[in-house]
Parts: sequence; structure tokens; C-alpha cells
Amino acid sequence: MSSRTHARQIRLGLVGGLTALGLTLLGLAAGPALAQDERTIALVTIAEANAHCLSTTKTMNQAKATALADRFLEAKQVAASSRQAVTSHRDFQALKADYIKQQGGCDALVKALKK
Repeated sequence: MSSRTHARQIRLGLVGGLTALGLTLLGLAAGPALAQDERTIALVTIAEANAHCLSTTKTMNQAKATALADRFLEAKQVAASSRQAVTSHRDFQALKADYIKQQGGCDALVKALKK
């Protein structure tokens, strides 16, 4: 199995766990838009956590890390308003911190991104 395929499988597995936690923390109710909400929460959390860790570890300056997250979310067709809705929720910082912890901290997350 290639490292790219393996990394994708890891990310997909993480998205499932992250989504369940995100829905619990953000208190989203079940409904017709639930799948889109799950996807948006997961993508925004991952992008924001990656940018945070890239900046915190001084792998990238904050502006470049944020621009990278912006491009990622644009490519995934996550609207700026959806991103704002997720990141402005009172429990978002806890969700992002938990995701980073699940990845083994910022150093481990950045190391995985570099693979």
C-alpha cells in the first residue's frame, strides 16, 4: 500500500471520529443537512488544526499556513460563511484541540503532513 493511500485511509478514519465528537460538541441536530454539516465540521477542524500546528511549530509563518488552509477549504468547496459558522462556535477551540491531541500533538501532526 502506498504511503499516500495509507495517509488517506488514516485521514478518513479520523474524520469519522472527529465528526462524531464535533457533532456532540457543536450540538448539531439530525436533519437533512447532517451529512453536509459533518463534512464541513471535519474539513474546517482539520484545516484549522493543520494551520495552527504549521504555525506553532514554525514550519510556516501564520499567513502562509492560513492561506494553505483557505486554499484547501476552497478546493473542498467549503463556503467562507460555513467556515465562520464552525470556527465561531463556542466549543470549536476544544474540538480543534482534541483533534490535535488525537494526532499526537502538533509535532506529530506536522510530521504526518510532510509525508
